Amino acid sequence: MKITDFAIVFIILMVPLFFLIQWKDEGVTKTVQLTNQYNSALTAGVQDGAFTMRMNSDANFESGYGTFKFNHVNKEEALSSFFETLNLNFGAAEPIGQDVLSRYVPVIGVIDYDGLHINAFDKYENEHGTTTWKRVWLPEIPFTYHDSTGNIIKFSIDEYVQVYDQALQKWVSGPRLEIAPQVTIPLLTAPNFEVIRRQVIVNTLQDQLAYYINEHNTYTRKLGINYTFALPTISQEDWNNSVSDISFFAFIQGVPLERDSIYNNYSFAGSRLTKTTNFFGSVVDGRKIYYRENKNCGTTYPIDEIFSSAKQAAKKGYSYKSCSRN
Repeated sequence: MKITDFAIVFIILMVPLFFLIQWKDEGVTKTVQLTNQYNSALTAGVQDGAFTMRMNSDANFESGYGTFKFNHVNKEEALSSFFETLNLNFGAAEPIGQDVLSRYVPVIGVIDYDGLHINAFDKYENEHGTTTWKRVWLPEIPFTYHDSTGNIIKFSIDEYVQVYDQALQKWVSGPRLEIAPQVTIPLLTAPNFEVIRRQVIVNTLQDQLAYYINEHNTYTRKLGINYTFALPTISQEDWNNSVSDISFFAFIQGVPLERDSIYNNYSFAGSRLTKTTNFFGSVVDGRKIYYRENKNCGTTYPIDEIFSSAKQAAKKGYSYKSCSRN
């Protein structure tokens, strides 16, 4: 075979391969660009939703952390602000496009002062008697704990609680250390109160989000969306952040990208209405250490106690853990 023949064969084999590689590279580049664009859009939408929650739903009250004990956040305005920003950044200018985009948002939520609000699709019967689906705010889900003796504790994002004392057959509410002498509930003065509070709130979020995101599949299957929605893996840092501030969050999943790629993401944003920094106490290799919330130096320590100040941790025999030393 002549050299020219080899050259022809080489060209016949390599040219299609070259175009295939170029096609894939272009697809990867476009996917990265869209992913970055969508990440920014989702983050901006959630941040706008969180910011809007600062405007109290009761015009007679100033916007501030204390008022949220008794006046819930303005979740309707927060939802509207979120979708306005999301639609704008996704380029969904028309109602049809906005409706399609909304279908890829299985759950939107608000962590209120004393409970969880979830916005999801639910079926209802319209005025013509036809069953259809629309976004609704579901009833508030409290952060509730039941102890072994039948007592009920409803937690909030700080020390305020509502409790039912089984022995006294009555409800009492207020800061937990102030009401502790009025009831017979040991947890109110227990060292692990803060650990239990956080566990209850995080477990409530995980269970409810997993359930309603899975329920979204019932709705989308009727619309021909061939994607299975499920609760994604969420970092422990994000879960921890969610239990100490009134927050707005959203999930977006199944959005088609280039070359059969799929866009999935979530975002949390606090309203910055709380100011307290917690300190976590852990026993590591027999040594009691404490560190600032979300400053565990990239490691995962079991949280044994939670303190509201470094002084409290030191009094209990914990030494400060710095990321610059062991």
